[in-house]
Amino acid sequence: MKKVIVVLTAAALAWSVSGAAEVSAASLQPTAVEASALQDATVTVTFTPDIHAGSGGMHTQDLSQTFRGLGGRFGMNGSSWRILQGSNVVRLSGSDAIMIGYGTAQVQAYKANGQPLGVYTFTVVPG
Repeated sequence: MKKVIVVLTAAALAWSVSGAAEVSAASLQPTAVEASALQDATVTVTFTPDIHAGSGGMHTQDLSQTFRGLGGRFGMNGSSWRILQGSNVVRLSGSDAIMIGYGTAQVQAYKANGQPLGVYTFTVVPG
């Protein structure tokens, strides 16, 4: 009996290691390229103020910056931030968004009182 269990366990392990055991929706979608594999990236940032919050002088703005390799930082206004989409493109560190892959990301900025300030959209392309 023990031999049968050992053989079945070894077969199950070999099958799962081969990758045949798992196909997820995430594996079918393109993913961001790791930062260590990149040389240049062009980052376009757009800020869209929240129309209900009274942006306090903030206005829609577009700017383009070229970073040498990913890892470039973009300082954002606000008191707190949350990634709405694109966590494989940017990561947050304090008030900075750090570029970590190609694609599009959106980051919601909030005021100190918790009201939305606006949304930063980052478009990162090879460059």
